[in-house]
Amino acid sequence: MNSEIINQIEKNRAFRIAFIGRIEREKNLKFAIELLDQIKFEEIKLYILGDGTLLKQNMELVNSLKLYSKIEFLGHVKNAASYLRYFDLLLITSHSEGIPFVMWEAMANAVPILSSNVGGIPEIVEKENFGLVFQKNNLNDAVVKLSFLMNNNEARETNGE
Repeated sequence: MNSEIINQIEKNRAFRIAFIGRIEREKNLKFAIELLDQIKFEEIKLYILGDGTLLKQNMELVNSLKLYSKIEFLGHVKNAASYLRYFDLLLITSHSEGIPFVMWEAMANAVPILSSNVGGIPEIVEKENFGLVFQKNNLNDAVVKLSFLMNNNEARETNGE
């Protein structure tokens, strides 16, 4: 693991959210950025681990919304899932998924998950209480569920375990 990345994540005492994946249309990073724009809580930070063809477009969106204090792009990170234990939450905003490997990695690290209700994710996350799911592309639903997890340590710990 890269100690610079760990230091970068650990130095921030905000509520730390991980987005791990390719920055492509189907992963819907734009939705994650819009979600952070709706959360008015200042002590929040989204770390994006990955890159792809839509990186520049998403960075421009972060700048246009003036979210640079809430969102940080870490680029492609080798073994990105090994950093999960430093986060409070894994965010999955995909348009479509099967059962993403990063979800299993989050569970192994006791990190709760907030995900769009796509593929096999709802069945596993909700049934096994590993986090919450929101209706795909429903920003209001995602805001309510993220706010709940941010403000409820017990629910986060229960879902993480």
